[in-house]
Amino acid sequence: MTVADLLSASKLQRNEAEILLAALLRKDRTWILAHPEQEVSESHLQRWRTWEQRRLAHEPIVYITGEKEFYGRPFTVDARVLVPRPATEGLVGVALAFLAAPSDSIVPTDAGIVAVSRILKKLPVTTVVDVGTGSGAIAITLALERPDLTFVATDISEGALDVAQRNAERHNVRDRIAFLHGSCLDPILKLGNPFLLVSNPPYVCSDRRLPRDVVEYEPSNAIFAGPEGLDVIRIIVQQAIEHPACCGIVMECEEGHVKEIDRLLQ
Repeated sequence: MTVADLLSASKLQRNEAEILLAALLRKDRTWILAHPEQEVSESHLQRWRTWEQRRLAHEPIVYITGEKEFYGRPFTVDARVLVPRPATEGLVGVALAFLAAPSDSIVPTDAGIVAVSRILKKLPVTTVVDVGTGSGAIAITLALERPDLTFVATDISEGALDVAQRNAERHNVRDRIAFLHGSCLDPILKLGNPFLLVSNPPYVCSDRRLPRDVVEYEPSNAIFAGPEGLDVIRIIVQQAIEHPACCGIVMECEEGHVKEIDRLLQ
């Protein structure tokens, strides 16, 4: 069977079929489109059939391929971690701006989603703490962009920490990031280094309807956070306020959550 035959026979949407086939053959989509006559081996066809059925069951494509690009770099992902999204790339940009010149800001990163930064103490930041690191995309990207700083990444999920550590090894920053298991800021309550807290916490209200590939496959404790979507945000912000070494926060949230964050910071 050729590439063209396979794509024509697939029950998937054309763009999804092209993405999956490109990943299967370890090519890019441009190559797939330019080589419709290429024969697909039997071993690849067998794997393709499995991948196609998984996607037809609404499993996220990145869980099938096992990889997602974030900030121009590849990251390993599986069902133990939230899929890294473009909005969180915006969060990284706001964190880098804060590290360069601390300021209070609200930056839109997607429809209804913002990255908010707030100064808590005017101290020179030496460490960045990524709370709820998931795949490690935030901490690892910041570590690559700011080799002069040290990093801590926390998560309540041991499975997520395993994925994050594998990604840190993949990007050669494992020796610069301490991975700690625990909820919110609990693992770093005794941290003495002046630090910036960066987080993409769960912030979706519990009754929100989301696509099947999200609610049926991605970890719910990384998405939902109570009736207002504020349960985890409130804990993190309160702990940041009480921590003597926390210099500031950079957090992804819904635009409507910023008022509550500012109320807590008053």
